[in-house]
Amino acid sequence: MYIYRVFKNKKELLIREYIEKQKTIAYIAKKYNCAPSTVHRWLLKFGIPRRVGGIKKGVRLPLEWRKNISLGNTGRKFSATARENLRLSHLGKIHSGSFKKGHKLCLGRVVSTETREKISMGRKKAWERKRGANYVSHRKLYDKFTSLRDSWRYRAWSKEILKRFNYTCQKCLERGGNLVAHHIIPIIISIEEIFNLNNGACLCKSCHRTIHINEY
Repeated sequence: MYIYRVFKNKKELLIREYIEKQKTIAYIAKKYNCAPSTVHRWLLKFGIPRRVGGIKKGVRLPLEWRKNISLGNTGRKFSATARENLRLSHLGKIHSGSFKKGHKLCLGRVVSTETREKISMGRKKAWERKRGANYVSHRKLYDKFTSLRDSWRYRAWSKEILKRFNYTCQKCLERGGNLVAHHIIPIIISIEEIFNLNNGACLCKSCHRTIHINEY
């Protein structure tokens, strides 16, 4: 079948697609595998009136169209009347949830100190709920341990533990290598025992890792 004969003697088909179903010329051309100019030519030949261009009221535009319209309006300055009409048109509408942090609507917006504090507290509480009830206390304890571990006291305690066990791993009994000072009673249970020599043991890194994996 030749392309220019695709709608020959099919006036009812064009009326049904274009008038009744309100399909566009581009849609009909794609559906019947022909050019839009072919559809337009047959509409004229059958005397089918063309629809007035534009968008019908109440029809939801495709997402790609809405994005292009939004980009086209970026940086555009509206009059006071236009701004008021936009404000009135958005009253009572429920937010779609498509807003994202860093959106251009927030650029240049000045937020008060009180609002910033509320936002910060809300994010902290949400993070605490996500990580669990014990996360806050564990985090504070970890921060305290980190500061103590970097102190000269902790380094001296570690050296003394290695010397005390003659630089020998107490689990695999291998002497030398990558050795670390291990706390028998974990620090997360009792941080007061961090510098207690009786709470220390000499372990190689492999055995030390295995012990902590089994603990958790």
